[in-house]
Amino acid sequence: MARSAGQWAAPFVALLAFGLGVGCAACGGDTHTANLVHSEHISKATFKGIWPVSVDGGTLTCDATKGGSITFTPDGSSETYASNGTAMGWAPQEGWKNFRNIWLDDPDGLGPKVNSRDFDAEGHRLCDMNGK
Repeated sequence: MARSAGQWAAPFVALLAFGLGVGCAACGGDTHTANLVHSEHISKATFKGIWPVSVDGGTLTCDATKGGSITFTPDGSSETYASNGTAMGWAPQEGWKNFRNIWLDDPDGLGPKVNSRDFDAEGHRLCDMNGK
């Protein structure tokens, strides 16, 4: 006996709802991933410590999904710079630039570059939010 269009509707809707439920379960990972990436805006004017870069501000990020990669994206720029060794390892795959491109030279001549210890510590503080 053949089914009418109305008789096919209920099984089709149930199958569609099941498919959407499976799809949403797969999307649930994105929420978890977002909790593993922490960032903050920092600026030369308000940063507590030595400011080591040639731009006035930007977003510092720690990404635990990439092993604790610390990156910096200057304000008004689409370029992201790998700030630690872990991020440098991900740089080719992610398209991140070398931090040296924006790292200031040491004006006192005590080293080739300005000390970035405070900047690095702030990035690691963000990583600590991930339990990293």
